[in-house]
Parts: sequence; structure tokens; C-alpha cells
Amino acid sequence: MPGHAKSAIIVFVCLMTVMSILPPALFGGVRGGAWKFVAEYQTLIAGAMAVAAALLTIRQMRATDRMQIANHERQINIATLPTKLAISKLMGSLPRALKHCSEKASEFLDLCDDQGREPIWNQKANFALGMSIYGYRHVLTSFNDIRFAACAPYFTADLDGEISEFTQWVETLNLTLPEDAAFIAKLFHSDDRPEWFADIMIPVLSDLAASTENLNIALEQWSGLMLDIPPPVL
Repeated sequence: MPGHAKSAIIVFVCLMTVMSILPPALFGGVRGGAWKFVAEYQTLIAGAMAVAAALLTIRQMRATDRMQIANHERQINIATLPTKLAISKLMGSLPRALKHCSEKASEFLDLCDDQGREPIWNQKANFALGMSIYGYRHVLTSFNDIRFAACAPYFTADLDGEISEFTQWVETLNLTLPEDAAFIAKLFHSDDRPEWFADIMIPVLSDLAASTENLNIALEQWSGLMLDIPPPVL
């Protein structure tokens, strides 16, 4: 039943009650029955009705407050919907891309020895190296797309710091690589050691893999805060 209908019924019942006891209260006395009862206890009856009216008023005020709160929350949800959609789109792609990069970098690093020396070069090592380099470059490029730009104003200081550190490590890695991007395609089909490979790339990849994991954690925490939902399971 709608709220206004309930209120109308309550008002009607109260009016009928008042109208039924008003004549006895005004003209009752020596007569018996209900007239005498109302005449003698009219103060008590009036007090009880006042209490009932107060309780009904409080109940109605609380219902109104709940309605206003619900409307306010609905307006907030509508206002923040574009931002939440932008965050959802970003979180639908970036964490998975970062995880893929980290896995390929770790796969290559696992082929190196404990002293951080080069692996035994074969197609498996070259493929892992090539995929990690390609992935990191792709992620860095995605920082300039519309999905990232739409979310950037809402980044926390911690997330901004992780993004900055990640970007610096990728740029450091790029400094050790050839300018011609075709070297990656050649790497996928080669069993030989890349001519451009330098020993410094191993610690750089190691630090970059750690930075990638930290960035992913920061992204999950940030998205959970912004969307008010548990972070996605990768």
C-alpha cells in the first residue's frame, strides 16, 4: 500500500475517534455507559491520543528520512556512474596486461642462473624475453589512451607513485633496446643470443617485474575503494 494511502487511513481513523468521543466529553456526566466513561476519563483519553499522535509523527518522520537518504544515494549513484564505468573498463584490461608482462618477465628470469647471468639461449628464452618487452611497451602506450585518461583524475597518491615508478622502469628498459621495433618479431623465431642484449637488462627486468606486481596491487586497492566492491580476481 502506498505511503500516502496509509497516512490517509490513519488520519481518517483519528478523526472518527475524536468525533465519537467529542460529544460525550462535552455533554457527558450523569449519563451511564460510554458517555459517563468518556466524561470522567477525557484527560487520560486525550493524553493517550496525544502520545499515539506523537508516535505516528515520529514514525512518519523516520520514513521520510529514509526516503530522502535513499533518493540521495540514488542521485549519487547516477552522478558517479560515468566514473565507475570508466574505472570498470580500465580494470577490465590493465591488470591482466600487467600480470601477463610480469609472468613473461619472470619466465625469462627463471632461465637465468642465481648470479643473474644470461640464460642458455634458445627459442623459449627469446620468446619469453620478446613477450615481456612487447607487453611492457604496450602497457606504457595504453597510459595515453582514453580509458586511462578518464580515470587519471581519480588516482590516489599511492597509485600515482606506483605508476610513476613503473613508467621509469619501462623507459629504462627501452634505453637498452634497438630503436627499430622489428627486433621483437625477429626474436620470436630465433634460437640465438640477441646482438643487442646487455647484462644490465636482467636486473632491470627483475626490478620491473617487482614494480609491476606492486602496481597491480595498488590498482586493485584503488578500484575497490572507488567502486566500493571487492577487487577483481585475476
